[in-house]
Amino acid sequence: MPIVVATVIGSRQNIHVTHRLLIEFAGSRSSTSPRRYSARLQDQLCYRYRLQILIRRYSGILLYPPQSIPHIPSPIPRLRTTSNPYRRKNNIRISDPSQSQSNMSYFRITLIRSAIGLPRRSTDVLKALGLKKRMATVFHAVSPSVAGQIMKVKELVQVEECQYRLTKQEVHLERKPDPGYYTEKSCSEQRNELRS
Repeated sequence: MPIVVATVIGSRQNIHVTHRLLIEFAGSRSSTSPRRYSARLQDQLCYRYRLQILIRRYSGILLYPPQSIPHIPSPIPRLRTTSNPYRRKNNIRISDPSQSQSNMSYFRITLIRSAIGLPRRSTDVLKALGLKKRMATVFHAVSPSVAGQIMKVKELVQVEECQYRLTKQEVHLERKPDPGYYTEKSCSEQRNELRS
């Protein structure tokens, strides 16, 4: 026996979906008995837009736009989300970090004092910042969470704010002392000149 699904707007003709259509729409193409599908499952299968697809595909009847179709209550209760009055309407977050790095400043954090013998809380903060050895330097983007971590270990670190992040090689070359002399020519270059 066909199931009455809905009435097309503007006419009195009932649209019927047979058992074969229900089985086909559910994804099973076998000739299964319709008794396997409960009334709840049949309601779920024929809910709103799924209903429109079935009607357009098998009956050839043109439907009116979805706004004019009367609301069919869902067999499954939906959770209602209430809007938060304290939430900002124009909350803009930059999802791509490469866009925000162009004008971002950085904390340059250098571990000045050793953390040996200090409480575990302090050493954990240093590990979170990426500082393992004395005189090590790391760069972190300016943020409230990093500022809070710095405040917990402020006696151990030296902090500067800079506009760009240096690589490890640049930090090493910057820290490398001036030898106090320079080499004009090496001995091997002078020998090669004398031989030629």
